[in-house]
Amino acid sequence: MPPLQAFGHHWNISNDDFVFPGLTDLIVRSFWVICSLIIFIVHNPFGCSTYVWLPIVSLMIFVNFLSGGLSFALAMLSAQGSIMEMEKRRHVSTLLYARLPVFFVEVIWTIITTLLSFNIFYNADNLCKIESGIRIAVVIEWILVISIFIGAICVFNPHEGRRMDRSLVDERLYWKRNFFLCKMRADNQVRQALDDIATLISQFFEDNNYVISDIIAGLLLLVHSPHKHIPPPIESIIKNEHELPHWMKLPNCLKYASRYFEFAFAVYGWPHYVG
Repeated sequence: MPPLQAFGHHWNISNDDFVFPGLTDLIVRSFWVICSLIIFIVHNPFGCSTYVWLPIVSLMIFVNFLSGGLSFALAMLSAQGSIMEMEKRRHVSTLLYARLPVFFVEVIWTIITTLLSFNIFYNADNLCKIESGIRIAVVIEWILVISIFIGAICVFNPHEGRRMDRSLVDERLYWKRNFFLCKMRADNQVRQALDDIATLISQFFEDNNYVISDIIAGLLLLVHSPHKHIPPPIESIIKNEHELPHWMKLPNCLKYASRYFEFAFAVYGWPHYVG
């Protein structure tokens, strides 16, 4: 699967790899909205003397609703088509372009809400009864934002253009960087094993323009394929050999083989006699 082209760059991800990230983002944001509504209903801040909290809560809930809807649309669009039918997923990058300004608004408003709710530029006591609830919502919001940043860093490709145009050395370095997170807090043997895997992958897929998710999916299908045939052990072959019919065992089968050889020689060897 060719890498995704968006924002004037190639990424280490394909346009069919947004199903699980999109659904996960939708589930987390739905949980965030439900928790916020529960806190809102339980504390009933409408009885407060000030409504400073109203734009804070309203905009955060609206942004999460909008982001969750875009994530769901992205997941559904990414699930369309197949490996050869990439035309159905051609608008994945368009949804990413629509998702970017919403994400920027989310980050800016999360920063403002953090400054307001943690007594940095504002007295949080004016937030009435839902001060703690807003702080919890802000913490969860920051977890979402940081997760998106980490995901973008992981799939960022520092090399512009198609990977197959690079040399084998660059390809090896590329795969070693992909395994960087796996090497963290690992011993020397694990790191050396990952470097060897990177070398093998770079040599095996040198002339192809794949992303790492394609290779992982292929390995998983190879391991869990229902059509995978495991050759039987030698013991079972020897055991089955003794269960053969009488006419198939040596030397009884030699006369039958000799007779069928005469038929085969007559069918395929007659041009020699004619010549």
